Amino acid sequence: SDLAEIVLRAPGIEVHVSPYGATVTKILVPDRDGVVDDVALGYDDLASYQRGDDRPYFGAIVGRVANRVANARFALPGKGEEGDGDGTREFALEANNGPNCLHGGVEGFDRRVWRVVNVADDGRSVTLAHDSPDGENGFPGLLKCEVTYAVRGDDENANDATDAAAKKSSLLRTSMTAVAVGSATPVCLAQHSYFNLRGAASGHDVLAHEIRV
Repeated sequence: SDLAEIVLRAPGIEVHVSPYGATVTKILVPDRDGVVDDVALGYDDLASYQRGDDRPYFGAIVGRVANRVANARFALPGKGEEGDGDGTREFALEANNGPNCLHGGVEGFDRRVWRVVNVADDGRSVTLAHDSPDGENGFPGLLKCEVTYAVRGDDENANDATDAAAKKSSLLRTSMTAVAVGSATPVCLAQHSYFNLRGAASGHDVLAHEIRV
């Protein structure tokens, strides 16, 4: 695959991650009958993720700001030439959702090739990084971002779980960090996976799903 995927494996779970957008492309897990299927929606090739006419952000890290920045503008405290009369500085972003800036703009983090920083020796975690430069899509300051995807197998006890079944369940954990350098900047990262617990290719929708949160 041209997605250059890193595959994480543990008993009861397999997760595929592409550096393009730090995207989770597949999550393979068994159902209650032991049948393994991919429960994450996504594409099989890079070109589909790069399309401009159909952009659901399947499985990607979105940012700098997930969701919408109204009217593609925001203000931060500023002084002198950089600020206006009330001591604020206004920044104009790319509008890509009507008048608003959605998920960081036209070329958000989902369209960046993230660096693979580390793959664990046991194949159970991967860390990826993206340095968003000052001025990218209109946002001020350098922003250094990292995301770590880690799987835990159903062969491991989860000490933080209170339910007996949960203690022996496999899981995917996502951890994200962002550090601003040189300037204050708004940050709201999100992992944008969609799920179908019947299987992404099952032909069934999610309307009959029941979940516990």
